[in-house]
Amino acid sequence: MIIRPNHLGTTRFGFVTGKRLGNAVTRNRSRRLMREAVRRVSDCIPGGFDVVVIAGRRSVGAGYQEICRSVEELAGRAGLLRETH
Repeated sequence: MIIRPNHLGTTRFGFVTGKRLGNAVTRNRSRRLMREAVRRVSDCIPGGFDVVVIAGRRSVGAGYQEICRSVEELAGRAGLLRETH
């Protein structure tokens, strides 16, 4: 995960899946799972950042819950998560 401030007041997300992960079906599935995992935690992320989520090889066989845990852990380690009211 790469995070940079964007000074726009909104947070934008990008998803990267390289060809090393597999064929187009595999890469698209990984992107869909990452997109949904980010959607799940997006309310807890403040505005003003550009976030790029990069799929690793372990994401190929991973299920939805595992991807969600990874995204939450990475966002937490980066200091992006805040409490919702």
